[in-house]
Amino acid sequence: MGEGARFRMKVITWFWDQSGVRNVYSPAHVRIWAAMMRRHLTLPHTLAVVTNIKGDFGPGVEVIKPPGEFEDVRIPSWGEHRPQCFRRLSMFRKDAADIFGTDRIVCTDLDLVVCGSLDPVLDVKDDFKITRGTFRNRRYNGSLISLKLGSRSKVYDEFTPEQARIAGRAHVGSDQSWLSHCLPDEKVWTPDDGVCFWMASYSLEKARVVFFAGATKPWHLAVMGSNKMVAQHYRGKQDGRCLLLGYSRTLWGDVAKALGEGSFDAVIASPEAARHWPGNLLAVADDDEHAEHLAHVHGFDRVTWCGKSKGSAA
Repeated sequence: MGEGARFRMKVITWFWDQSGVRNVYSPAHVRIWAAMMRRHLTLPHTLAVVTNIKGDFGPGVEVIKPPGEFEDVRIPSWGEHRPQCFRRLSMFRKDAADIFGTDRIVCTDLDLVVCGSLDPVLDVKDDFKITRGTFRNRRYNGSLISLKLGSRSKVYDEFTPEQARIAGRAHVGSDQSWLSHCLPDEKVWTPDDGVCFWMASYSLEKARVVFFAGATKPWHLAVMGSNKMVAQHYRGKQDGRCLLLGYSRTLWGDVAKALGEGSFDAVIASPEAARHWPGNLLAVADDDEHAEHLAHVHGFDRVTWCGKSKGSAA
């Protein structure tokens, strides 16, 4: 890696097995995250996912092997169905630049919608900046962090599970409670910067990025088209063709004709069609409208319908 790349901002997200928690993530979420970043960030940057899970994360997304530290640390103040994120504290090691291959990272959660230019948000000169928390006892929220690697090594050096449990009683969250304990007076992004959190009652007209800290996630809203802003911006980018398999009696005749005209890069099927489809499926759709929303969310502009029901959305 050249010296120029070493000083280029690297935007990263973490992806690990969260079985047992209230929301489960997949490589598709990483692909959509990367597409939103590319659409809305023109500052020099690269993209990476920190994971040991194999999957299709899309072209141009670097895969960084996680150090594997603090993965089993749990604190009782953060419920068992919430993700414990202490593994992310490896970003604060003195030698973190060697792990992540750069001198500055921007770390974001996967459950976000980027809806405006991130250039003014991420053009950061401070060694450390983090999102302001949403409640009085939540000083910070770890959904967005900018960090000059090695500049806040006390976060890593002073960490112990026992101290984490103490911090968890005073602050909300897992790793963000520890950050609140160690770094009590840091620069923060606020809604005035366009960094917002999803609440249905909030006005998001000036938002540049919206994080979804609760049970509702952007893909829940996007795949049903229930929020215009989310449906517009929470979208991947796929250059290929997507085959949609519906319910009607013409389904398999339509499939034979479609496959005779060329191959497809992904298939979204109704539950009935999914039981008989011999290949891989991108997703299973509840109905025709749901299938079209799913194709849109994954970024397919070219779709071919087979077995489309009469009266479904165009």
